[in-house]
This record gives sequence, structure tokens and C-alpha cells, in this order.
Amino acid sequence: MFIALSSLFIYRSYDYVQHDARFCQSCHIMQKPFEKWSTSPHHLVSCHECHKQPLSASLHQVWFYFTQQPKEVVRHPELDHKVCSRCHLSQDPQWKLIGETAGHQVHFKKAGIDCLDCHMGGVHNFIKPTDRCIDCHTDKVEGPGKKMAFMHCTDCHHFLAKSEELRPDRKTCLECHQKIQVGKESFPEEAPMSTFDCSTCHKPHEKIRPDRELCMTCHSDLKGGHPLFSKELSCTACHAPHRWRIQ
Repeated sequence: MFIALSSLFIYRSYDYVQHDARFCQSCHIMQKPFEKWSTSPHHLVSCHECHKQPLSASLHQVWFYFTQQPKEVVRHPELDHKVCSRCHLSQDPQWKLIGETAGHQVHFKKAGIDCLDCHMGGVHNFIKPTDRCIDCHTDKVEGPGKKMAFMHCTDCHHFLAKSEELRPDRKTCLECHQKIQVGKESFPEEAPMSTFDCSTCHKPHEKIRPDRELCMTCHSDLKGGHPLFSKELSCTACHAPHRWRIQ
């Protein structure tokens, strides 16, 4: 009986220390981090599911907190994309799977940006990456891009899309621009330019309206044969935008 009770006590103690968030909360400096965790999307995930370390390191950490009495949370088990990928790249449908989404393909897979660089706003303060775009992409909201500052990046760049690239295509652009036509602008499907993405001519973060120089990157063969080329006229002085027939 004694052995059975001792074994049960040891098991429950181990389970409490390793799997129960209340053990972590018992530390006086963990109150605020615990509150943030308990209201975060990860509140159903136990502490040690993400914070894994050897038992010896855990015992040392407990000793350190009892003897040193730190005033704030100090560095403990390191977190990186390997921890996140155990769930979010696992193909397990109970988790939000992000491996094939356009935004993560560009930022995580190609650029090698760690998950916490975008998702972590402090201890247990998990944030949507869309709130961090400006931290890296400041240049995209300066210059010509200011005209679109009333929109959010994800209005054009579909971060979680699984069937398209992060860069907006013609269909994405027309979702707005067919509704907010200015002057005589139109977007006929039969026009020669309808086969190109809008970004071929329009550079929202650089040069929104195409000029003569940009047109010449495709139509350089007109330099010697176009009757009005030498007059330095804007192409749109004669050609209706998007239809490209003589006005």
C-alpha cells in the first residue's frame, strides 16, 4: 500500500509540475504572463508543450527563482520555429495549418523569418502578423504608396490564401477598381492588356501611374516607326488607358 501511495504521489507531483499551468502560475512574477496566456489562442495548450527542457534545467530554474527572487521573468526554454511547427506544420487538422499559405511561404519558407519575429509581442502576448507589417515594410507606405494608406496590407496581399501568390493579381485589383472608377476608366476583358496583371504597368509602392518610359520597356520597337514618338507625348495622350485604342 505504501509503495502504491508513494507511486501515486510521485506521479501526481510530476504531472502537476510538468503539465499543470498552475505550477507555473505559482511563481510570483508569472501572474501577468499567465493572464496573457489564459486569454490567448494557446490557452488550451499546456506550458510544457511549447517550453520543453531537460528535467535538470527545470530543477535549476526552480532553485534559481527560490534563491534569487528575480523581479521579472528571465530567459528560460528557448522558442523558435521548430516548436511552432510541431503543431502548425503537422498536418493535424485540429491546428491552424499555415505551411502552404501565401504569406508564410514568402516570409517563413523563402526568407527564413522566424515565427516569433512576427507573432510575439512580448511574453505570451501573441499577435497577428498583420499588425507587424509596418515594422519591416516601412518603405511601402512612403512615396506613392501613401495614396493607399487607408487600406490594410492584407486587402491586396492575401496572407493566408492557399491558391494564389502573395502579390495581388488582376482579379484582386479589379475587386476594388471596378467599383471606384475614375473618369472614363474601364477594364474591358477583350482589351490587349487584359492578359497582363495590373502590376505589369502599375507599381503601387513605387510609381502608381505608368509613364512613357515604362511603356517603352515593352514597346521599344516603336521608337523608329511611331509617327508621334519624337514629340515626347505621353502615350495616354492618344491611347485610352486599359483599352489602348486611339481616343
